[in-house]
Formats: sequence, structure tokens, C-alpha cells
Amino acid sequence: MILARHSQASQPQPLHGRAKDPPPPPPPPSALPKPNLTSRFLGLLLLIFVPVLLAAIFFQPPDFDPAPLPSDHSFADSIAVQERHNRVLEASERIGEGLLPGPEDLAYDAEKGYLYTGCSDGWIRRVGLEDGEPKVEDWAYVGGRPLGLALGPSGSLVVAESYKKKMQKISYSRGQKGND
Repeated sequence: MILARHSQASQPQPLHGRAKDPPPPPPPPSALPKPNLTSRFLGLLLLIFVPVLLAAIFFQPPDFDPAPLPSDHSFADSIAVQERHNRVLEASERIGEGLLPGPEDLAYDAEKGYLYTGCSDGWIRRVGLEDGEPKVEDWAYVGGRPLGLALGPSGSLVVAESYKKKMQKISYSRGQKGND
């Protein structure tokens, strides 16, 4: 009998006269419902759309006042250009062939009779055209790769250099460079 009392004392006593059942075990992960493609798409759409909508509502940019166009500017005058002109090279002549490695851009000074070109080796070469036979000379070394040339004001040549990512102004008196 002593054993029976001891076994009765070790059993949990019900609270308020009721026995509590243990909680059920959680379902295995494979039994959980998987979100379908539509709900994922809608969730992603809301994740993108809601912040954009809130930013559009709460962010008010300051008033924008564009500058007026000049009075002589007009979009009405347009010119027609042929899409393709196959005969443009028929009347041209090759100048400095073999002496100009990788010429990229040209600038022609009609007043002085020189043609300037930027070459792949970093040199600006000047081609004299006044004597009938073209004379090619190394005029100014800018280094890198001069890709754009333009005649500038006050007797200068403006060079866009791609490797150094800068513009240079070179005066016509050979080799004088500025960093403008």
C-alpha cells in the first residue's frame, strides 16, 4: 500500500478539477502552406510601389523656373539630310598615308592652311597643305589619346584628351600648352 500512495502522490493533480492536455506538436515544415507565385508577385509589387507612392506624396520639389529660349531660336526651320551619301569619298584625296597612326579627329585652319589631327600615339600632327605636296610634322605631344579637336579663340587649338579626361588648349606657337 505504501507503494500505491507514493505513486498517487507523484501524479500531477488536475487544476480546478480538470486535466490539461499537452499541446499538440508543431506540424512538419513540409505540411506548411507555400505561398504561390501570385502572392509573391503582389508582395514584391507592394514592396516597390508603396515607398514610391509615399515619396511622391510627401516630397514636393521646389518650383522650377526654366530659362526662356532666345527670341531668335525656332524649331520650325529644319533641314533634310540624306541618310546615305555613297559618293562623298570619290572626290577626296589621301593625305599623309602611312605617316598618321590612327588619326581620330580633324581641325582645319583655312587662314593658315594647316590641317590638325589627333593620333593614337598621343601626338597632334600638323599637315601643311599649301605647297601641293602635304608635309606632316609632329606638332604637339599631349599624351594619352586626343579624340576631339576644335579651333579655339585667340589662335589656339582645343583638344579633348580621353585618358587624362581633360581639355587642353594649345597655342599655335608650337608646343605651348595650357590647362583650360
